Amino acid sequence: MIAIEYSEMEKIVLLDKLFGSIGIDDLRAFAESEQVVSKLKGTGTNSRILESLVQDNTAMSVDLMHTRNELNSLKGDFQTLLKVLNMTVFSYSQDLNNLKQKHNVY
Repeated sequence: MIAIEYSEMEKIVLLDKLFGSIGIDDLRAFAESEQVVSKLKGTGTNSRILESLVQDNTAMSVDLMHTRNELNSLKGDFQTLLKVLNMTVFSYSQDLNNLKQKHNVY
């Protein structure tokens, strides 16, 4: 994951406003304009922060999806465990009954 400096965050906010206010054709014309092209050729230090942010967002979205799936699986296992425990001699336990009610296991 990349760290964003304050100045880069300001750029992102301004670009977000710009992207929201113009169409793709206008943006393409702006990106291919002589001023922008000459500016880009003069600097080789483009950090490609937006591209990095999109890649980080995609990776984190996939990680979040996997984490949610694992959590749901663990929750199902926990509910099954509570059901098994309920069928054994622990059925008189108030703590077990509280867990059952908390996780909707009957």
